[in-house]
Amino acid sequence: MNTLLIMVLVLLGATPTSAPAPAERAEVLRQALAHYDAALATSASDSQAREADFHAALSGFQRLADAGVRNGRLYYNIANTCVQLGRIGEAIANYRRALRLLPADPQIRQNLEFARSRVALQVAAPATSAALRTIFFWHYGTSLTGRTTALCVAYSALWLLLIAWRLRRPRRAPATMRWTIVTLALFSIAVGASVAYERWVQGRYANGVIVADDVAVRKGNSVHYDPQINRTLPAGVEFRLLETRPDTQGQAWYRIQLADGTEGWIQKKQSLLI
Repeated sequence: MNTLLIMVLVLLGATPTSAPAPAERAEVLRQALAHYDAALATSASDSQAREADFHAALSGFQRLADAGVRNGRLYYNIANTCVQLGRIGEAIANYRRALRLLPADPQIRQNLEFARSRVALQVAAPATSAALRTIFFWHYGTSLTGRTTALCVAYSALWLLLIAWRLRRPRRAPATMRWTIVTLALFSIAVGASVAYERWVQGRYANGVIVADDVAVRKGNSVHYDPQINRTLPAGVEFRLLETRPDTQGQAWYRIQLADGTEGWIQKKQSLLI
């Protein structure tokens, strides 16, 4: 399985001019996986050696990602290693990156939910948002890739049936065909709207995760502004990015929106975008 993963990363990984050559990428990955396996095999009593191997594994995985390799399994390995090191914010960010590339993988989704359960503060969405998610479960509970595929299949089937109906004229199409056409048309409209809305949201907003501890959400883009909320946020809290703006020192700040609708400013360096 590791050999297959190496081949996939070598074949699909992008290669900027400063990136390692394909053979070197494969070797970096092999060593990172070896360090990860060694860490798992190390007794918990030898915490220093175990942590050192996890750090070495993370360094190798991250080197590949920084070199331009975009692969769901690589992000999954980074996330798993971050969990082992207690870096929950980075783990959540990388599980979500992995899900974007492998939306149908149940193990990634399960590990993401586990990492989310480790976040010290759970920011709940308002009741209205929860109700909408229940009503439109098919939108929120399925991947964009899956809905796009379903839309293509349904739309193609709709046109095939319309062509078949046209060829039958002047004879009237059977009731079953008419109802199937109506069903496919309604399905295509609903799923098409869902896909269009999500693509619009992705184009307008980015999502991110706080990776630092005790992050103060402020009323403006400077440490001189008062806190927006009366407590700091732990690593792992997820947000939507609304705006980026520098402070007077040139340091970048993000205006973010939390799941409960709260908005405020945090420093860019305190978070990772997905």
